[in-house]
Amino acid sequence: MDSKRFIHFTQVVDTTQKCIKKIEQHFAPLFGVKSVHIFWLHELRMHPEGLTATELANRRMVDRSLISREMDDLKREGLVEAKLCGGKNYNARLRLTAKGNAIADQIADAALSVQHMASDDITKEELLQFYTTFEKLRDKLIAIATNMDKEDTAYEQ
Repeated sequence: MDSKRFIHFTQVVDTTQKCIKKIEQHFAPLFGVKSVHIFWLHELRMHPEGLTATELANRRMVDRSLISREMDDLKREGLVEAKLCGGKNYNARLRLTAKGNAIADQIADAALSVQHMASDDITKEELLQFYTTFEKLRDKLIAIATNMDKEDTAYEQ
């Protein structure tokens, strides 16, 4: 990617992310949750066996402490429960409650509706190619960022 294309790429990704946030902010009050919780509820819906806070943090490349704070909110609301694994709290599997599952189902329906509106004039083949290419770029950028983290740690020593 040359410099101009990379700038264009990052602008497209940034604008897309901002639009997604705006859509989340629109739907969140309808579901009775905060917009920051929409992704976590949807992600837990996709994993009925549950996920640990570390697994959730890794999925969004965020700090685990952020997950703990947000899951505490969702637990207080009765949307998420934690099942201890081996008696260790830090290893607890977070799962949706029946109430959380009902809201996550609504979120999934809304997401599907938005997805259909966004892709109504794009062929399945174009979408498949897009996702394949975009995931390759994401994986390479993750590798670059991870390598930079390792280099930063090396400089600190």
